[in-house]
Amino acid sequence: YKNEYMGMNRIYGVDKSKNIATGGSFVFKRGCKYEIPILAVLIQFDIAFNMLSLNTMLGDIRLGNKKVIRFHKILNVHFTGQDDLNLYYDYSMDAFMKSKTKIEGMLLKNGIIPD
Repeated sequence: YKNEYMGMNRIYGVDKSKNIATGGSFVFKRGCKYEIPILAVLIQFDIAFNMLSLNTMLGDIRLGNKKVIRFHKILNVHFTGQDDLNLYYDYSMDAFMKSKTKIEGMLLKNGIIPD
């Protein structure tokens, strides 16, 4: 965005034999537009499912991070459990493909990605 680094996330723990990996470590610049991390999530899942040919992504969200939990509900992730700190989920390529158009439309509307 405007040639400025806004943050980072990663895909790790890739297990090609099980077609699975974990996504996370989301760190973004304070004050960046809220759509930037959403775009990063979209890119992360697109890379995992369409470039790495994975079937499932795993992740965790801190329980206090209500906005991120709400966003992942919009994505229709499958919540698998929780502990004292985190809510855990898995996310299939099929679920991503169903949500992708909605998320892209949201980003287009806000001018984050070009037409």
